[in-house]
Amino acid sequence: SGWHIPNFAEWFQDGNLKPWYEAQHPANDGMTGGAMKVPGTQDWIAPNSGATNELGWNGRPSGSRDLDGQFSPVGTIATYHINNTFGGGEAHHTVLSTGSTDLYRISPWRGDTPETWHMGTAIRCVKN
Repeated sequence: SGWHIPNFAEWFQDGNLKPWYEAQHPANDGMTGGAMKVPGTQDWIAPNSGATNELGWNGRPSGSRDLDGQFSPVGTIATYHINNTFGGGEAHHTVLSTGSTDLYRISPWRGDTPETWHMGTAIRCVKN
């Protein structure tokens, strides 16, 4: 009680990610994840590309489970479920990676296949 899984607006609009992203990358469709990741290699394995934690989001690797039941190597990836607000029951995920500065979005409206929606992901709850 008192916590919930954030929806897309809470992640990207209310969470200050959208204004920051639009100011930094007005012509790019991808979100930048380096500003969300904690720097260094205490949590992430090298290279932890572009990690600055500029947004104070403190992104740390949570891992993932792929469709074959295999888990990602420790310290390489962070995947988070986003509460669906678009109807149809499709899952939406965000992905941070040690080797990339992007924040990837996996969702049906970007053309990702239904199978990708069944990955094992972490959740990041926000207080009501």
